[in-house]
Amino acid sequence: MYINKNFINYPLTSDSWGKKKINALNKVVKSRQFTMSKKVRKFEVEFANFFNCTDSVIVNSGSFANLLMFSLLKNKYKLKSDIIVPAVTWSTSYFSINQNGFKLNFVDVDLDTLNINPEKIEKAIMPKTFPILAINLLSNSCDFIRLKKIPEYKKFF
Repeated sequence: MYINKNFINYPLTSDSWGKKKINALNKVVKSRQFTMSKKVRKFEVEFANFFNCTDSVIVNSGSFANLLMFSLLKNKYKLKSDIIVPAVTWSTSYFSINQNGFKLNFVDVDLDTLNINPEKIEKAIMPKTFPILAINLLSNSCDFIRLKKIPEYKKFF
């Protein structure tokens, strides 16, 4: 059996939790109040202040955050449009768009990152396109620098 002595082992996971985080987590577990606590409300207020917003709300997942966002766009802002989405992503990202009656406009992905390909977005933008859903897939960040350079996309920033 051949063993490559130059092979570097990388752990699949790593521990980033120090004593402070573990103690805070233990306090929450002991309190048995996992949601809607004073700490959650405090964080929501601090988050809203940081982003200069009037409100913020914590939700249980990114999928629910998407559902909340698209429901707000449809019901409060009466938005009717098509939404550019990457051709490869989590199915739950598509569900919230479809559930709210928006048209999915699929754009191919960059084969190196599996994220939406900025070069192909410009061709997919239609008069009713708003917004572009850029998803960071499998810990690969989207190329937001290139996305911001798309003329029609600048209105979203």
